[in-house]
Amino acid sequence: MDSVVDLTLEGTRSKLQQGTVLVDSQDFGTRPRLLFIIDHEIRDGTTDRHGVERIISRRLHHVFIEPDGTTRSGGPAPYLDFAPLSAEHLDRARETLSLWGNAAIDQLALQHAVGSLVPVHFQEVQERRHRTVDATRDAVHSRLTEQVTYWSNRYLQLKDEMDAGRQPRMQPENARRTAEELSYRLEKRLRELEAQRNVVSRMPAVIGAALIIPRGLLLQWSNQPPSPEDDLAALDRAAMENLGMQAVMEHERSLGFEPKDVSAENLGWDITSTDTRGNCRFIEVKARRADAATITVTKNEMLVGFNKRGSGWFLALVRVEGERVAAPHYIEAPFEREPGWAEDAVVLNISSLLAGKSSASRPNGGTG
Repeated sequence: MDSVVDLTLEGTRSKLQQGTVLVDSQDFGTRPRLLFIIDHEIRDGTTDRHGVERIISRRLHHVFIEPDGTTRSGGPAPYLDFAPLSAEHLDRARETLSLWGNAAIDQLALQHAVGSLVPVHFQEVQERRHRTVDATRDAVHSRLTEQVTYWSNRYLQLKDEMDAGRQPRMQPENARRTAEELSYRLEKRLRELEAQRNVVSRMPAVIGAALIIPRGLLLQWSNQPPSPEDDLAALDRAAMENLGMQAVMEHERSLGFEPKDVSAENLGWDITSTDTRGNCRFIEVKARRADAATITVTKNEMLVGFNKRGSGWFLALVRVEGERVAAPHYIEAPFEREPGWAEDAVVLNISSLLAGKSSASRPNGGTG
């Protein structure tokens, strides 16, 4: 996989640095934003057969920057929910870039990554590496120390036999050399493990960028302001999503979980809910009117749900009728395939979901 990533970046790096323009069809607003792609590597103290420092983790971070300089995390793959901008609007897109002036916007993205994203990545890798190395070190030390002790004692026994005038089946020197070889092997292995334990974070680098145009702004450029239906749909959706989030978070608390709203982080779910043992589940909330027949799931949400099936990812469906909010229905990983390359979103039938996949309003426990 590392080789595939390296070859892909090598072949497309110039295109990534050149940047592109994408459209967010789910955003009815008129405020554009910039998306920066930031490459971050973590290495340990070992080298490969060519003497090059070994990369043990590599992650692409994404940072959004608003025209006023406000930064926020973009999640693991926000671009999956965007579509290319048609050529007829490229000139308007270039003009839009003036909203950010001549400031070093990429430095703002790096500052956000260094302050918020890189430390999380480093801590995850460091803790995982320390657990693995420490367990291996304990096992190696126990096994080789036991063998060194055995052969050291065996040497003394054989030497005593020779001093007493008996001819042992093994020469004492052979036992002594075996003990020394095992001691050397133990010291060498412990040095290797200590080098693997020495995790170092490299400075992140911006490798790509994109200008994100919201659907509302695109309609303005086309002299097609949002229709009353679009405006109402956007307002209605925002209000229902808020009600749905509140309903699911209250329900999680009633089950003894501590929910956290992560909807702004574009992770592929809206709520991370943790129990008292530290087990987590990941909940994507969809709130719809009681008479709605379908829900729309973005490509990013579908991909994350597919990859996390069996690992605590749930789709929580909340039916809203006026001010009445029904108890949420949890559907565990309803996706049986990955999204197709040409799919920006997938429409799911609510009745089919509730009939075939729903686990009522109480999902199973955490991921364990």
